[in-house]
Amino acid sequence: MTMRYMRLLWLLFPLLVWLGCKSTKPSAPERPLRSTEPRAAATSGGNVQLEYVQRYKDIAIAEMQRTGIPASITLAQGILESGSGRSELAVNANNHFGIKCSGNWTGRTYHKKDDDRDASGKLIESCFRRYERPEESFVDHSEFIRDPRKAARYGFLFNLDPTDYRAWARGLQTAGYATSPTYADRLIELIENLRLFEYDQPGAAVAPPPGGVVPERVPPRERIQYINDVKAVHSRPGETIADIARIYQLNPSEVADYNDRAFAPGDRLPVGTRIFLQPKRRSWRGRTTHHFVRTGQTMLDIAQQYGIQLEALLERNGMTYGQEPMVNEKIRLRGRRQPGEVVRLRDGATPPPPRPTPPPPLVPEDKPPFQQPDTPSTSSMPTPLPDRPAVVGVPYPTDPIPEPAPQPNPSVPNPTPPPQQPTPAPPSPQPPPQQTVFHRVERGDTLFSISRRYGIPVAEIKRMNQLASDQIQVGQVLRIQ
Repeated sequence: MTMRYMRLLWLLFPLLVWLGCKSTKPSAPERPLRSTEPRAAATSGGNVQLEYVQRYKDIAIAEMQRTGIPASITLAQGILESGSGRSELAVNANNHFGIKCSGNWTGRTYHKKDDDRDASGKLIESCFRRYERPEESFVDHSEFIRDPRKAARYGFLFNLDPTDYRAWARGLQTAGYATSPTYADRLIELIENLRLFEYDQPGAAVAPPPGGVVPERVPPRERIQYINDVKAVHSRPGETIADIARIYQLNPSEVADYNDRAFAPGDRLPVGTRIFLQPKRRSWRGRTTHHFVRTGQTMLDIAQQYGIQLEALLERNGMTYGQEPMVNEKIRLRGRRQPGEVVRLRDGATPPPPRPTPPPPLVPEDKPPFQQPDTPSTSSMPTPLPDRPAVVGVPYPTDPIPEPAPQPNPSVPNPTPPPQQPTPAPPSPQPPPQQTVFHRVERGDTLFSISRRYGIPVAEIKRMNQLASDQIQVGQVLRIQ
């Protein structure tokens, strides 16, 4: 018995040793109940969305100017449907809006399973449009909504206020753009959380959203967008017109002229200020014909928003420099004004004072009045009136009274009349010299504002004062005339 137990113990000894060694090793940490990857994605989701907005806001604004679809709606749809540009379609096909192939699509395609099924109900691959660049997807999204063949479905959207993003979001859901019953609410939540509604007013400087990131330094070519078929960029923090001109190898003074001299070349621009790199158009080339003035908006703001020359915009609406329209007034962007179409002006807004004109010339009092020559002419003879009385020997009141003939003196034989000297004509009066006008620069004055006040081009003021730049200082005296 003893030998049997001893043999069994020797057989079990290696197993006991192995179990003892295993129990001394540190235990592995417990796996968490949730993966850390979704939590990290949720933490950085806001930054991902802001980066998406900063990257694609320019193309969204440009499409709004071209088609009338609010930029806030386009950006919110792109974030929602492409996962802020990280979805499979966005990464592999540059398709940010999930637009599928249609019967007239002849471009590149990308196939993946979505919601299409065959006759037996089995899920099959769907055909999606594939683009070379993401910006092409934004353009195609606009064309998809405003397609004339879909006017019965989406046409009513273009009758909505382009700044009413809530109405647009609910309108898209009503039109069946998406099947989700919360689609409109999710769009509105994105627009309000990221303050995307500020991009629906492209004429004003757009403030970065709360907690926003500084836009990355993109190449100069990618900063350019087209407003009214004119090249334009938005200013970065600390930039001036001279800085932008240097980047694009342009003359700073010419760039200031392109933007109606709203800023001097050396002035720091508010972040997001639109600066045109080419001469603006004289009218708007888009579908809109009028603009309704918002609170605090000036004619210069409207001119910059639509890429129209300020002078042409004022002329089209029967206004002059210095006049500003009332809120909600209708400003014509193209076409001719109708009879009686007058813009109401703000209280106290008056046109600039006209340039002083010299007084009419005065005849000096010490000079004799101008005399007619002695030789009578037909034009100087009086013309008889039709009802003149026929009385012989009685002069008519309009006839000159003849002087009595000189009587001969019998004591002087054949007197000779003295020669008559011709009366010299008085010299033509010279107008007094034009009075010189000066202007003392006050705080807030610019050459552009002074030129509008006196109706003189900026170039003329610079020439008269021998200014090499547009920089002026408070207290400086400038010659205006």
